[in-house]
Amino acid sequence: MKRMKNIARSIERQRFYYHTYLHSFHYFLFVLLFKNYDAHSRCYCTVIYLFFYTQLIVHWMNQSNELKKTQASGVTVHDEIAGLYQDFKLQKTPTRFYTYKIENKKVIIVASSGERSATYEDFCKDLPESEPRYGLIDLEFKTKDGRPTSKLVFISWIPESSSIREKMLYSSSKESMKAALNGVGIHINATDNSELDFDDSILPVVKKFA
Repeated sequence: MKRMKNIARSIERQRFYYHTYLHSFHYFLFVLLFKNYDAHSRCYCTVIYLFFYTQLIVHWMNQSNELKKTQASGVTVHDEIAGLYQDFKLQKTPTRFYTYKIENKKVIIVASSGERSATYEDFCKDLPESEPRYGLIDLEFKTKDGRPTSKLVFISWIPESSSIREKMLYSSSKESMKAALNGVGIHINATDNSELDFDDSILPVVKKFA
């Protein structure tokens, strides 16, 4: 828990430095152009500077909102998850998938896991019909040209039949979970069984990254 808070603070500092340096660069460039050119050119440079500065503000606001989302629910990720993920990513463990749940509305923990021989269907069976879960699976499939491959896929399962409180809790905590699984490039949201269908819903998305 403490580790996640430190990571959030570190990210916030990095963003602050990034914005400061970028703003300083734009201002320095603006001063140089303002000094060396005529009135028409200075006016043009002013417009350019204001444009970039506006983009900087928008970028900073978007990043701040993402950080707020990560911390909004107050839910943290158990330290065990990051360690298991590193081994899972490097295939050091004979594991096909993990599912995760929020325990006592405070911390995300491992809910279940599947052996390497498990299938996508086994993964879906570990997603309760009326309770949200997060899931991570090493999904094997064939590319459009028939090559066998696999990708790590993060699935946010928030069924329509779950309570409003659970929906809000899992939705607001999702960014924390994704941050703990840094490096997973495929994120899928599912709210009913049709959105979990392998051939119609999951495979078309995954193939875009193959």
